[in-house]
This record gives sequence, structure tokens and C-alpha cells, in this order.
Amino acid sequence: MACVIRRALGSILALALVAPLSLLAQPSGTAAPFKPEELEQIAAPIALYPDPLLAQVLMAATYPLEAVMAARMLQAYPNLKGESLDAMLRAQNWDDSVKALTRVPQILAMMNDKLEWTQKLGDAVLAQRQDLMDAIQRLRARAQSQGTLVTTPQQVVTTEAGPPPFVDIEPATPDLVYVPIYNPLFAFGPWPYPLYLPYDYYPPGWVYSGAFFSFGVGVAVGVALWGICDWHRREIGLDRDRYRGFSRTVNVQARRDLLEAGRPASPGQGRLEWEHSPEHRRGVQYRDAATGQRFGRPASAGAAARETFRGRIESGAPPVGRAPRGAPTPTPPQEPGAFQGLGRGPDVRGYSTRGRESRQGTRPTPAPAPRGGAAQGMPRGGGSPGGGGHHR
Repeated sequence: MACVIRRALGSILALALVAPLSLLAQPSGTAAPFKPEELEQIAAPIALYPDPLLAQVLMAATYPLEAVMAARMLQAYPNLKGESLDAMLRAQNWDDSVKALTRVPQILAMMNDKLEWTQKLGDAVLAQRQDLMDAIQRLRARAQSQGTLVTTPQQVVTTEAGPPPFVDIEPATPDLVYVPIYNPLFAFGPWPYPLYLPYDYYPPGWVYSGAFFSFGVGVAVGVALWGICDWHRREIGLDRDRYRGFSRTVNVQARRDLLEAGRPASPGQGRLEWEHSPEHRRGVQYRDAATGQRFGRPASAGAAARETFRGRIESGAPPVGRAPRGAPTPTPPQEPGAFQGLGRGPDVRGYSTRGRESRQGTRPTPAPAPRGGAAQGMPRGGGSPGGGGHHR
């Protein structure tokens, strides 16, 4: 098992190195806020997801590079499940929102295949969270009026009078999630913004049957579904008990202790408040200077950082991090934690080739163990003209 995990960790690093540079080359300075119609365009693919899953997608989108790394791990090892998956996750220092989505691989596949959308979603979460959640509620109200959003054996839909009024979607069974599949151009009624057509995504193997709304196969997620959408305050949080149960599964004791120290629960509510963790951005620049300064990463310094990161990726070096203990000086910084001492020599070359083939849609050469091919996605897209963090 240890040998398999070590080999796979080297693979994950190599696959991450082929992530598009658009993740890193974001504009610095002042960026105009997203318009309401842009926020609906961004929110459309996930607005009808059950609230716990929606909350975790919103969190994970603020860590796009980690989402890419997790997605490509699952592409390289599609049969990785159960204790083997948990062991792999314990060796990673990804945010827990990203780790949780490994239970729902099609979500990570969407985030990996539609990186522009993932970045915009994360930017909106960080800079305009309440506006984004308002946009989600507008979309849900339209879907209700169309008869698209109703209670089914898979989900329970309720409407609260407010203030503010909101539509809540919960899984019919807490430990089982069905991911909705729908065409945003029709699920919400006629799309009102021709210049901002919605993003969409259909999982591999899905066949359109004439219905505007359907569900994928139910996924037994257990305590991995712990997100909370607080529609009264337009904020996101965590179910304390379910989150702690999940953390015990995917984090080593020392990391759990560190995480718990920074996550006191809200008194009497059984929940934790979510805050973005800048360290899990892994060098990805923030969209605007105000957001960068808010999280201690001034956008004004972004140009040099982007050039440094671009050079590392193009030369095959790992993303920016801490150098391993005892490494000679000078040496390019290496990934911290699980990546120390991994991904050298023939393994890196082999896994880098697999990563490039995966991006080009070709069948990769199987790794020695475990064996498996990369999943094939069916990305679709929309566009516009011109184009677990800390918890308290």
C-alpha cells in the first residue's frame, strides 16, 4: 500500500504540472464586480444542487489548483475508493472541501474541464458571496415557476418566507446524494441574457432523453457531505459533527489537531463558520487587488509571482512551496508535506506523459499499480463577450 501511495503521489504532482497557465496568469489590479447576469451565468450549472453539496463546491472553487490536482488523481486512478482513497487523502494537505469532492468525482471532473468557470465561481465566492447566493436564489425561484425544481425521491425542496425568502434543497437521505443533471438554457425558463449564456456540463455517458432535469446515480457519501448554506445571512458554513467525522477519516492526527484549533463552533448552532485559506491557493493569483490584500496576497506583486510560477510549470518544476529539509542550496522550492522527496526521475517523466495524454483526450499508458485509464469528460461551455479553508 505504501509503495502504491508513494507512486501515486508522484503522479498527482506531475499531473498538476500540466494545469493551464490561465490558473496562474490572472489580471492584477482593479477588476469590475460581476454583473447580476454574469453571476447567474456562473451559478447556473450548480444552482439546483442540494445545499450541502453546493456549499462544498463553492468552498472548493476558491482553491482551483487543488481541485485540478484532485480531479487528475481520480482520472489516473479511477478505481481508487474506500480505505485506499482515504489513505491517499491523508497524505495530501489539500483543503477538506476539495478532499470531500473526491466522493463525487463528476464534480471534480467538471471543475477540471471547465477551469475558466471554476476560477470565476471562486472569484465570486470570495469577492461577492452574498450577490452570488442571491443569484442562486433567483435561479431557483425561476426553476420552481417552470416546474423544474420540485420535491422528488432524491431531494426535498422547501420555500421559506424569509426575510429574505429563499428556496432550500436537501438530500432526501442525508448520507446519499444525487447530482442533478440539467440544461441551464431550459431548466430556468427561457434564458434572459443572450450575451451571457450559462455554463453547462454533462457527465460522461449521459444521454439526453428529452427531459430538462434528471439525476445521476446516487452516491453514498456518508459524513463527507457537511456543507451548510445559510440563506438568511447569505453565507456558507459546516455541520460541525459531520465535518469532524469526515476529518478523522481523511486527515492524520497532527493535521486534525491543527485544523480543530482554528475552527471553534458557533455557540449552540452545531456548526462551524467557513473562511477562505490563502495557503490553499498555491500561488493562484486573486482576481483583484482588494481580494488579494484581504487575504494577505497583494495583487500588485502578482506579475513577478506569475512569471516565476509560469517558469516552474513550463520547466517541469513543482508549484511554489517550501523546500524539503536537507535539500541542497540553491534549489527550486518543492511542494510541502506529502510531496517532499517524491516525483523524481523516471516516475516524473512517465507520469508527466500520462498527464499530457489525459489532457489531449488520448488513452494514457497504465501506471504500474493500481492500473486504470483517465476518465473521459464531455465538457460544454458558455461565455461572455471577450471571453475547507479556515473555519471559525
